[in-house]
Amino acid sequence: MTTDYACQAAAEQAGDGITHVRALLVPARPSAAPEDDLPVMYRHYLGVPGRAPDRPEPDMDSPVVRESMGAAMLLVFLDGLRAELQGALPDWYAGLQERIPQALGAPGRGRGPHPVRPLTESWAYTTALQQGAHEVLTALRGCASVAGSAGSNALAVRVALVEDVLCGALKRLTVPWDTAALCAGALAAATASLYGISVTPPQRADGQPVHREG
Repeated sequence: MTTDYACQAAAEQAGDGITHVRALLVPARPSAAPEDDLPVMYRHYLGVPGRAPDRPEPDMDSPVVRESMGAAMLLVFLDGLRAELQGALPDWYAGLQERIPQALGAPGRGRGPHPVRPLTESWAYTTALQQGAHEVLTALRGCASVAGSAGSNALAVRVALVEDVLCGALKRLTVPWDTAALCAGALAAATASLYGISVTPPQRADGQPVHREG
């Protein structure tokens, strides 16, 4: 089972990597309507009831919530890995135009078949990431029993494939190529870290790794 620390570190790394994409896809807004309950994806992972209606809307630009958005995007990436292993990658790709803005906290989203929104409680996204990572390993073992290939190399190849597909989906959402590549690379590296796999961090044009701003 992936450790709590690994999940929190991966969420922070992913939160760093999605900053510029979120600025493009979800412009800053003065306020947002509170959610009545948790989205379907988190209820599926966690089996918990919705939040109280009087709970204040969190600051969507705070570091804690930024990490939870990173975790939400990691769940999207993990779903892509599972879809690739199950031969359903085209369906996963088709849904990204809705799911990516959902995970980044866009208003008026969440009516699709797999809605996902960030959670501010670290225990909630940690549990969701642990379960999602475990489901990918289960699917990988199932493929290995048929194809005879398993282990970190097989998983790393699939992480790279999903990274490329995700980058294409971001470009489809009008994200510039270099920004899309940096974001997809950061999410791939963060996802790989859940399994103890090292992936070269994405680099900017000046050769510097992506760091949190501010």
